[in-house]
Amino acid sequence: MKFSKVLTPLAVLLGLSALAATSSAQLVTYETLSTWNGSVQTLNANAAYVQTFSNVTEIQSMTFRFTASSSSTLSSVNAYFAEWDSSTNAVVGAQLMTLGSGGVVSVPASGDWTTTFVDSNGTSHTGFDYQFNLNYTTDPLKTYALILNTSTATGVGIASVIPSTTFAYGSAATIFGGVTDYNSLATAGATNGAYSLSYQDWGFSQIVVAPYVSPIPESRTAAALFSVMFVGMLACRRRYQPRDSSLSSAV
Repeated sequence: MKFSKVLTPLAVLLGLSALAATSSAQLVTYETLSTWNGSVQTLNANAAYVQTFSNVTEIQSMTFRFTASSSSTLSSVNAYFAEWDSSTNAVVGAQLMTLGSGGVVSVPASGDWTTTFVDSNGTSHTGFDYQFNLNYTTDPLKTYALILNTSTATGVGIASVIPSTTFAYGSAATIFGGVTDYNSLATAGATNGAYSLSYQDWGFSQIVVAPYVSPIPESRTAAALFSVMFVGMLACRRRYQPRDSSLSSAV
């Protein structure tokens, strides 16, 4: 078998493989607590506390840091995951999965918390970490949200990070009332008021997502890919180039 016959498809295959590698997204781990100044958002009854995600292709996991301004009792916190409309602060369609135990997260009383951490001012706090394992493939053109809500205020809250520059793929939003179940999230923002801050996040000790990567490679990578495919094209051209008839007659 001629070398050119092998080189041509091999060059094309290498080029396509390299192109696929440049456009594949990788999981990246972030946290937001390193800039936390000690501010706590207490979970009020029938309000909703939303963390959005956009421009990502996968949400693997996220670990909320529950804490309290003073003390809290045992808390049952509803947790929802859904597509989100940031313009209206409302869910879109049905829940995408059930979180926690039947959609509920049990947060122990503050006296039972064992996690100790320090804010950016050097003040010590205790808290409780709860990890949501989503492993959910997302559409980078859509926005998604993990939403916390409780029917009874127990004093428990979540760290509120303002400003947050450590996580660029989402932000925090709050609906002030009227959230009694998942279905009410479709209208509660418009009815009872809401706000969304692009520079705020809730407190996460860990959040793992796959940021969207453009399928167009950078210039140096593209040049290398085209070089490989150009070699293959030259080999293909030489393979099919007619032989010099004068050389054939001289033999």
